[in-house]
Amino acid sequence: MAASANFKKLLIHVCDIRRNSTEPPPKSGSGEPTPNWSSQPAAHEDVRLRFVEKSETIANRAEGFPVVKRHLALFPTGTDVLVTDVIDNVRLLADGSVVDAGPFRITNVYRRNAKREGHHMSATLERAE
Repeated sequence: MAASANFKKLLIHVCDIRRNSTEPPPKSGSGEPTPNWSSQPAAHEDVRLRFVEKSETIANRAEGFPVVKRHLALFPTGTDVLVTDVIDNVRLLADGSVVDAGPFRITNVYRRNAKREGHHMSATLERAE
């Protein structure tokens, strides 16, 4: 079962999904992969979603720890989104005004079911500032 018409009405945002196409991604000083997402072309543009702010964790800023913001993104079933992707340029569908430029790292992707059939997908997003 595809997402219901009522669910689709909730998808009031659009975003761009970026996928790292550099093989392998550049490494940081600690050896961690650090792709330059801003230089990656959008794998998908104008993807419909519902973008919801979930929490903000403020560590000791005096010690230099970042503020971590967590969001939830709801997508129609079948949206091509992976935990290795980044979401940015979140805008209102109605007028294109920017809600949040991002980028947001995807930490989890879940398939949500209704009556044992795919209803929608949700993704947990995170950004450190």
